[in-house]
Amino acid sequence: MPKRWKPPFEKDKPARLYTICAYDSENVSLIEKIKKNLESFFGKIDFEINFNSLLPVPSIYAANKEFEVYHLISYERPIGREEIVDIKRKTLSIEIKYQKDGFPSIEIDSGYVTENQVIRSSLYEENHKIYLYKNIFLETLYFFDKGTYKPFIHTPKFFRSPDIITTFNDLRLIYVSSS
Repeated sequence: MPKRWKPPFEKDKPARLYTICAYDSENVSLIEKIKKNLESFFGKIDFEINFNSLLPVPSIYAANKEFEVYHLISYERPIGREEIVDIKRKTLSIEIKYQKDGFPSIEIDSGYVTENQVIRSSLYEENHKIYLYKNIFLETLYFFDKGTYKPFIHTPKFFRSPDIITTFNDLRLIYVSSS
């Protein structure tokens, strides 16, 4: 009997989960509660950076809403890339818990970092986003080239900031060194 061909599948590589909390200074007191919720879902936080951005942080839900504070959190536990749908749904449950006037007090964006790209989850369809399931889409923010992440033409303006790219390069270094 002749040998049968099998596709050369590689073993799934885990990814590094991140969440971005965007909020105004009036909601600073909520961030510790939010972090506890995030840790209970995703495990120990091992990297975070909190700064008032030079650029306004755009809302992921309202086109005309912007925030003052950008807080990026990453977690010790590597994730399977397929987990991102459930992760997005868990962050939505936290946003629902902490809302005011029908909008989240703190918006939580989630995604993951790999050696070659940074991925962001989304609730909205656009021509460059890929549908997974349960109404969750994925968007590639950066690709890795010549020692740094580089944005795509569709990458939102906020994520083109050198400070933000540097932060994601730092996350990549953590990911690569822990793999």
